[in-house]
Order: sequence, then structure tokens, then C-alpha cells
Amino acid sequence: MKAERLATAQRRLQFVRENSQLSRARRDCLKSFAARVTQAGVIGSEELEAIDREVGRLIDEAVASAKAAPLPTLRDLVTDVYVSY
Repeated sequence: MKAERLATAQRRLQFVRENSQLSRARRDCLKSFAARVTQAGVIGSEELEAIDREVGRLIDEAVASAKAAPLPTLRDLVTDVYVSY
């Protein structure tokens, strides 16, 4: 009886995992947007790829800039906060 319950629970868990992955793939907003605008002829797939590359480049630059920036000082910890300490 315990083995039967365990097998049923494992099957349910596998079902949930598979369906949640499928659901996530279907609800990917970027893929959905890309499909809609290319099907409508608003923008081509080559242009979308160029935009993706540019966004990736901008992100890489921002990350590099943040890593190169000096660490905040102790005084910076209490600036731009909503509560006075």
C-alpha cells in the first residue's frame, strides 16, 4: 500500500513538473512579443536579433561599470533612505 502511494505521488510530481515547464515556455513574454510583432510584420526577426545583441552589450557594459566602481562608504549607507536614524 505504501509503495502504491509513493508511486502515485511520484507520478503526480512528475506530471506537475512537466506541465509547469510547458506552461512557463508558453507564457514567456519575450517569445510571445517576438512572435506577435514578426507575424504582424511590424519588425523582422533580424531586427529583433540586433536589438537583443544591443541589449546584451548594454547589460555587459553596465555590469562592468558596476564592478569597476568603488565600494560605497559607510556614509552612503544612510543616504537616500526614507527613515531618519
